[in-house]
Amino acid sequence: MRLTLVYAGALLAGLLIFAAVSLTILDRSARSSLDQRLQSEANAVLSILNVKHGNVQLDADDRAQFAQILGSKADGAIFDVRGALLTSTEPSLLATARTIAGQVLSSGAGSAQLQTVNGDVRLIAQPIARGDKAYGALLIWRSFDDIQDLDSRAARIFALAIPLVMAFALLAADLLARRGLAPLGRVASVASEIVAHDLSRRIALPPGRDELTALGATIDGMLDRLEAAFERERRFTSDASHEIRGPLSVMRAEAEVALRKERDASEYRRTLEAILLEAHRLEALTTDLLAAARADAGEAESGSADVSAETEDVCDRVEVLAAKRAIRVERRIEPSLVVRGDGDDLRRAVFAVLQNAIKHSPDGGVVEVEVGGRNGTAHVVVADEGSGFSDEALRHAFERFWRDDPARGREGTGLGLSIAQRIVNGCGGEITLSNRTNTRGAIVEIAVPLYK
Repeated sequence: MRLTLVYAGALLAGLLIFAAVSLTILDRSARSSLDQRLQSEANAVLSILNVKHGNVQLDADDRAQFAQILGSKADGAIFDVRGALLTSTEPSLLATARTIAGQVLSSGAGSAQLQTVNGDVRLIAQPIARGDKAYGALLIWRSFDDIQDLDSRAARIFALAIPLVMAFALLAADLLARRGLAPLGRVASVASEIVAHDLSRRIALPPGRDELTALGATIDGMLDRLEAAFERERRFTSDASHEIRGPLSVMRAEAEVALRKERDASEYRRTLEAILLEAHRLEALTTDLLAAARADAGEAESGSADVSAETEDVCDRVEVLAAKRAIRVERRIEPSLVVRGDGDDLRRAVFAVLQNAIKHSPDGGVVEVEVGGRNGTAHVVVADEGSGFSDEALRHAFERFWRDDPARGREGTGLGLSIAQRIVNGCGGEITLSNRTNTRGAIVEIAVPLYK
């Protein structure tokens, strides 16, 4: 409504200014036309007048022509050099006309606007001259009634047209404003429903090229990302709660069983070892959850790291774990490959991939680690001799807490590859999964841009 009223006020001001300017131009044009008409009539009268022996000569024919030239709308008078009236068509202005004639004889041609009892008139005065000498004066005048009638009619037309135009403009402006701002109402409605925790709602404006359509599309895109983020967080919270509940339940059950009656030292020791094992699992899970939260928060450093050295360090650490199952870690590492990212984060990502490869390798198997650079990118490739990724694993392995084989029980946290992916993506890189073609085993490849 405010937008409509502002528009109507601006339109009304414009129409009033237009009407005032139009009436002014119309009045001036009519007055200029009247002056031209009077001047034309004066020239016609002067052409029929004769001067003989220093006197203006008028006969009956001249007077008839004089009256015919002026017609019914104009009046006039002719005076000689002494101010005597020679002829006139309107006696009411003779006194004023005689005075003006005297001024014309002394100063030359002129024009004036006079007020009479019958209304305003426009008067033009011309000397009757031959050479440089004046022998009389000619005065012609016409009433302003026609001009005033024209001005009055034009003003009435504007007075009638402006309200009609304003009424139509108000209706059109209100309709356009309501239709134009309707998307904002839809945005507000959807926003209120979203406040009520329904992130599935969308504005879904019709296709268009205006700014409101672009705004609606932007907000819908934002809602898509928010819904996906909230869904991930909900699923993460649910899965994390489930994973944490497992170790805590085991620890509580072991403690309750041990406390039901007196037991010997060996039974207490077994209980404490079971609780310690679950505590280690809980600690590992907590560490992975913090790493996942840090990766989600985008806290990866924007510096540089030697991925070759970090991978060498990770291989040294996992060889102890691999040795327990007689697994060999074979390395082919190109030295001094510096990439974008933080060294600790990259080490954690490589460790998660290599630990996963060792976990799924058979006893006495081989895990191959290759690091090389090509086309401005460092590639870390880890290949094992395990069963490889199933089709479902290739689709879901990067999801948090997802495990390919539920029969494995609580082995691992299900966060390793998910954390690795977020770290690598935060460095501007990519991590991919595949299976070996000619033999059993899985391949995980990390590609990170080299630091320039």
